[in-house]
Order: sequence, then structure tokens, then C-alpha cells
Amino acid sequence: MSNATETKVRTLKARIRRESNPVRLSNLKIQLSTLVSELGAKHEKEQVKRFKGNAF
Repeated sequence: MSNATETKVRTLKARIRRESNPVRLSNLKIQLSTLVSELGAKHEKEQVKRFKGNAF
């Protein structure tokens, strides 16, 4: 994970901890889950590329 991505995740987590407005809190949680989903998809895509040539 890059430094920029780590910073985004840390910032979102900190904002979630401090937020008291339920609507904003929900929005921040959605943003964080979307970011995590995108990171997971990137990771899977990289693994597929890496192992694609190793198929029997």
C-alpha cells in the first residue's frame, strides 16, 4: 500500500472516530469501505497477473 493510500485510510478512520453526525458518519464509513474494496480488487488483479504464466 502506498503512503498516499495509507494516509487516506488513517484520515478516514480518524474522521470516523471524531464524527458525531450520523449522516456524515455513514458517508465516511461508505468511503472507507469503497477504498478498501478498491485496494482488494487491485491486489487480486496483481496476483492474477503474477500467476497467469504459472498455469499448467
